[in-house]
Amino acid sequence: MGHINVIGAMEEELAGLRAVSSKNPLRDGFAIRHSGVGKVNAALAVARAHQWDARCIIAVGTAGGLAPGLTIGDVIIVDRAVQHDVDASPVGFPRGTIPFEPESR
Repeated sequence: MGHINVIGAMEEELAGLRAVSSKNPLRDGFAIRHSGVGKVNAALAVARAHQWDARCIIAVGTAGGLAPGLTIGDVIIVDRAVQHDVDASPVGFPRGTIPFEPESR
C-alpha cells in the first residue's frame, strides 16, 4: 500500500511541510502535492491519488476557513460539504440541488 498524500492548493500552504521533508516519499512516509486553487483542481488532485498509490489523503490549507473561532493549526474533520454554487434551476432543479443525486450535502 502507498504512502500518505498531502494536498495543498497553494505553495504557501505547503512550505512548512516542504521545509521538513526529505522529498523522498518512501523515507518520509508521505508525498506533498500542489493541487492549485479551486474545487476542480482539488477534485483532479484527489482523482490522481489512484496513480500515486495513496494510502490516504490529507488536505491542508485554509479551505475557506472563515469561522471566527478558527486559528492556525486547527484540525477540521469534514462530515458534510455543500456546493454553494450549484445552480441547475434553468433545467428545473431547485438552486443548490445536485441533479440526479439523492442528497445535496
